[in-house]
Amino acid sequence: MGDADYGFVGTAVNKVNLYKGLQPVKRHISYEDAVEELEQIIRENGDWKDPVD
Repeated sequence: MGDADYGFVGTAVNKVNLYKGLQPVKRHISYEDAVEELEQIIRENGDWKDPVD
């Protein structure tokens, strides 16, 4: 994951930490909310690109 711009890593049962690069941004997020939380972080940092139809 060291070369990834963003990511998440499991920390406990149904819990993940969200990262921007190697830095944790949010900790102990529920697995069910991880994708939405990660998208929000990407948008907040201006890196989100909408899919092209």
